[in-house]
Amino acid sequence: MNNSEHGYQPPEESRDSLKKLTKAEVLAIMSKDKKLDNADINGLKFNGENLSGGSFRGCNASDIDLSPKIENIEGKEIEVPTDISNTDWTNTALASAKGDSTSFKGVKAENAKFGFEITLTEREKILKQIQQEKRAPNEFECGAYYNFDGRKGNFKGTKWTNVDFGGEFEGHEAFLSEADFTNATFDKCNLRGIDLSKANLDGVKFIVNDESLLDGMVIRSDQAEIMAKGIVYEDKELQPRFEFAVDCDGPKIILWECFGIQVID
Repeated sequence: MNNSEHGYQPPEESRDSLKKLTKAEVLAIMSKDKKLDNADINGLKFNGENLSGGSFRGCNASDIDLSPKIENIEGKEIEVPTDISNTDWTNTALASAKGDSTSFKGVKAENAKFGFEITLTEREKILKQIQQEKRAPNEFECGAYYNFDGRKGNFKGTKWTNVDFGGEFEGHEAFLSEADFTNATFDKCNLRGIDLSKANLDGVKFIVNDESLLDGMVIRSDQAEIMAKGIVYEDKELQPRFEFAVDCDGPKIILWECFGIQVID
């Protein structure tokens, strides 16, 4: 049974209490057991490095740069992607309360795991309590992927759990244009207002327990059928009703009526 089933307790650690690592120290660990849990790697640049198979659980990784490295080969500029395939970023801070951006642009992230054990509902309760305490949340209490830059990223087979992509807050939303989410799973994520119209959604699964979590999402008209097939209600009784409605009225209409998903040409 995970923490969220018991009622999530936010970690006592802030970024100041985590061990700060240098890039060289991170790469040394990656050459051995690949376990970097609960470390501070904030602001480090790993352009073009191989971090595949690493565990980054509970790290402060806000403002890290995983965008490609540009190499000049025989007079031609070649992009060498950062490899984070099969990595685990569970409970990792990828955006600070100040809105620092993290660059996963063009990353190779096949089968990586992202997100939080804390549910969105539990996170909302924590944030309300913090407001009452008249203080800003720390990186871990923030629990969102604000300003996450995943443009052109290879996210095939990835798993995203309880992630708030910041689409409700202009200037803080995640950027996912031209990202490849083939066979990825979004498990109870807040994708409100996120533009996926230029992303590859083939085989994507959206597990939902609240229809409003997809409100305002933008997709193309040719993605509507793929999107409808990928929606999985956590409440199993609702699934056949949704599928019947799609068969009767078509995916475009039902995606709008049930979820508020905007389908554009």
